[in-house]
Amino acid sequence: MAISGPYYPHINNHFIDKKLSFPLEKTINEIAASKYDLVFEGQEFFMGISDMSYAAWSGNTEDIDIIKANSPGWDYVYHIPFDELSTISMPVVNIGPWGKDLHKVTERVLTKDVYERMPFIIKELILKCF
Repeated sequence: MAISGPYYPHINNHFIDKKLSFPLEKTINEIAASKYDLVFEGQEFFMGISDMSYAAWSGNTEDIDIIKANSPGWDYVYHIPFDELSTISMPVVNIGPWGKDLHKVTERVLTKDVYERMPFIIKELILKCF
């Protein structure tokens, strides 16, 4: 017997361009190029752990039943508010620093990305959205 970590709902940005009035990847690259020599490549899924998993739910009730049945301690030690996630169902984008060795003792990130590049790019993208 083994116990795994908590289930994180999968989320992707497959439909995000349909919810925005501009092409996301192109816009991010324009913002990045306006000040830095950076090019981003979009990926449909982020393979790490992210709180963005709790921004939407695209599964169905059968999926929920399977998740609950395979999660020891469901509702006692861990719970996912699937109804609320379905209601929120907001598009997300994960823009972060270059890094290496995710979730390992040797994990590290490029400090220039953390303190300069990503804050600028994220701020400009938010301003573009609103």
